[in-house]
Amino acid sequence: MKGPGSLGKTLTLGFSVLALIAIAAGVTISGGPAYQRKIRLDELRLRRMQVLETGIQTFYENKRRLPLPAELPALREEADYSDAFRAENWQDPSDKGPKRTIGYRVTGVNTYQLCASFETESLQNTDPDAKGGFYRGAYRPLPNWTHPAGAYCLKLEATAPDR
Repeated sequence: MKGPGSLGKTLTLGFSVLALIAIAAGVTISGGPAYQRKIRLDELRLRRMQVLETGIQTFYENKRRLPLPAELPALREEADYSDAFRAENWQDPSDKGPKRTIGYRVTGVNTYQLCASFETESLQNTDPDAKGGFYRGAYRPLPNWTHPAGAYCLKLEATAPDR
């Protein structure tokens, strides 16, 4: 016959095993710390791209044209654009290897692309009124800012307000 302490030891062991299973499931679902870091870096890439988009939009509203890539360094010195076009917004936030930059290409009179290399795929955000943000541990960007993992260019359009 087992002693009175063996039931307690069995329950403790059982709860310990359940706790380990729960922790392992949590890490599996969230992807673990390394994967969460990749998501945070992608979120920072998108935030920088959105700041650049705001600067490009402001330039377009003021000048009725898109800035040419060769003009961007000079725009860092102009008061209206210095915050949006400062050098750090063009730098990829990854600390791995050589620093990459966020790419910019004019594709039409008022259309352009901002390009970056993403480490994760963003979740689709199908709500047109939604704001970007985290949902159940995963970042959901604005609807037109979703991206696959790897190199990808967002196709954007500058619009002029009615005057």
